[in-house]
Amino acid sequence: MISLFPFSGEARICLSVCDSLFKDLPEHDSLAAVSSPVDSLFTDGHNVMTGRDNFLQTDTAALKFKVDSTLIHPEPKRQLWRAVGEGVFVNSFVWAADRWLLGKDYYSKGWSTLKDNLDKGWSFDGDAFSTNFIDHPYHGNLYYTAARSSGCNYWLSTLLTAIGSLEWEEIAETDFPSYNDFFATTFGGSALGELTLRVSDLILNNKRRGVNRVAREVVAFGLAPMRGINRMIDGDMWRHQDTRYLYHDKSEIPYRFMISAGARWSETRVSSSLCNTSFNIFLDYGMYGDTRQNRPFDCFRADMAFNKNGKHVPLVSTFCINGRIHGWQLGKTEHSGTVFSINQDFVYYNNEQQERVKYDRRALFSLAEPAAIGPSITFEAPAFRHTTTVNAVLMSGFTADHYYRCYNMGSGFNAKVYNLIRLSDILYLNLDASFHYLFTWEGYEKEQIDKFMADGKEPPYKLNTMIGRKGGDKCYATFFVLHPRLDLKLFKNVYASAQLRYFTRNSVYKYYDNVRSHYSDFNLSLTYKIE
Repeated sequence: MISLFPFSGEARICLSVCDSLFKDLPEHDSLAAVSSPVDSLFTDGHNVMTGRDNFLQTDTAALKFKVDSTLIHPEPKRQLWRAVGEGVFVNSFVWAADRWLLGKDYYSKGWSTLKDNLDKGWSFDGDAFSTNFIDHPYHGNLYYTAARSSGCNYWLSTLLTAIGSLEWEEIAETDFPSYNDFFATTFGGSALGELTLRVSDLILNNKRRGVNRVAREVVAFGLAPMRGINRMIDGDMWRHQDTRYLYHDKSEIPYRFMISAGARWSETRVSSSLCNTSFNIFLDYGMYGDTRQNRPFDCFRADMAFNKNGKHVPLVSTFCINGRIHGWQLGKTEHSGTVFSINQDFVYYNNEQQERVKYDRRALFSLAEPAAIGPSITFEAPAFRHTTTVNAVLMSGFTADHYYRCYNMGSGFNAKVYNLIRLSDILYLNLDASFHYLFTWEGYEKEQIDKFMADGKEPPYKLNTMIGRKGGDKCYATFFVLHPRLDLKLFKNVYASAQLRYFTRNSVYKYYDNVRSHYSDFNLSLTYKIE
């Protein structure tokens, strides 16, 4: 089937690698039975559920086998000062790389930098869209995972991430300390950090030996490097255990991992239909209709799209996470449950590489909300799940249209619905939609821009930096996002998938013409399901 598509080479390689991870026979333990001969980096030799196609069972009696608690590795003891020290190490390493490897000119000059930054005060910055809303959350993820793998909980780890970000903004670089960097690093870092830690939990298994163990440790290290460093320090990376060797209890927290490889057709400023190879990852984690597992991010969903990088195609086009921080059970029956919760939300959409024309940094569509939180309500039944959530957006970046600037920055809110429907035994529908209202905090006055242009001392693209300091133009914007996805089961664990992302935007400017636009991308792919 793969050969029917123009992306056959890359897709075949991707899916063959996934398939190769599922050929190792599972180990049979006296404390658990095995229902499938399939094993991989994500399997531990224990069954999960009988009615697994019911999305997320809310009835413990539905569990055919339950992982014995003596097999679950204990949480690490809190080592606060190690977490603090590793945060300083992360900043020192990045600072050294900026100065000596990358030759950046904004590296800290010492204590004089702290004094200068305190005098200058805070503003926004004009860095690339992906730098501010992907790179900075990843930087924060390093602080966060260092703390979590040192025994700190979600709240303390988020606090240490904020402290690490403040240290970087005030001490480690000479550029203006930036609001957007702080919010994206702190809140985006905690969301991304929980995602990478939870996925590495699914992979790690201290009972394994040989090539399988090495592969698990390498993949887990790539996902969460600071956790990998701490596993080396603690000796867990090479320690073999016959008890307490698992890091995730699938009977308590089930998951559904969908890995897709296929073709993506998208619009750009230079083409109405650009085709590229795309890789999608969707993770459904936890029991949405149940609150027995109720720590932060014991229940979350993540949707990611990566592309074969090209001239007009970004490496990351979608990266969205929505995780439950705390939930309250509103209702529960034998086969359904309703939960009210407070959720943390992370949004990133970007359709186009910047610099299409020299100094022109505008994209057809870009939207990021790295720091958002709000109430959510979920109803879950065997063949249907619905979630509605409304989030206050503390920091955002969104499409701009003037003076070569890629995006504006500000705050606002979003409202989202997620629906998962089993149409038949072989056909599944995800139907998601969201509305976003965003506005800039400050923005430049028209007289300031007119004066800049009249002076003629600098080319227009230099306005990007000047306008960036104020978060962009004076404006507000509304966005609507529709995302349906169909998965058709071909045979065991393999699906044919089709999904559409459709975006509309209405930007209202104080001094310039308003802009309405729409954008879409469409994917056809083969999907491998892990659960």
